[in-house]
Amino acid sequence: MMKGSETTLLFYGDSRAADWPAPDLPGIRCRNLGMPGETTAGSLQRFAPAVAPLGPDLIVLQAGINDLVALEYAPPERPALIHRCRRNLAQMVSRSLALGATVIVTTIFPPAPAGFEFMGLSRLDDVVPAILEVNAFLSGLAGERVIIFDAYALLAEGDRVKPAYALDLLHLNRSGYAALNQALTPLLAKRLGGRDK
Repeated sequence: MMKGSETTLLFYGDSRAADWPAPDLPGIRCRNLGMPGETTAGSLQRFAPAVAPLGPDLIVLQAGINDLVALEYAPPERPALIHRCRRNLAQMVSRSLALGATVIVTTIFPPAPAGFEFMGLSRLDDVVPAILEVNAFLSGLAGERVIIFDAYALLAEGDRVKPAYALDLLHLNRSGYAALNQALTPLLAKRLGGRDK
């Protein structure tokens, strides 16, 4: 995995990836190509031109919520939306592996509880089961160079993000990302062979 003295870690996906601060770990050079508002189709489309030139060793992939939020407006499209989301995520994992990278696939974390809003949305009750369905699919992608990072379980209280971690209905605050990095850092250190110890 190592290409010189540093390992390149890339965060990739939607705004949840874009907002993710670099973990404090020596020996890792972090890049972030998260794109707010992007669906998995958009992430897949720009993967080759954006990611391949960087030659990342590790890719943290967080995407899918923007696909599933569309269920609020088009419930009949549920099977097709979930199918496309799963297919696009699987293709990004395959492309990551083809680059020689190890991919850390984060499960899609749930929305915040009542009281939080985002762009006129306030509940997303129909979206939560779809998140769980896609997350179950993601768990099946685990392999030698595919690590499933269960962000959903880490952040959730019931089927919602813990209020202490929520910035708005869809996004995390600093405490939420601190919780994610607290769990992610040992995982990264293990991939580095314990270089931080």
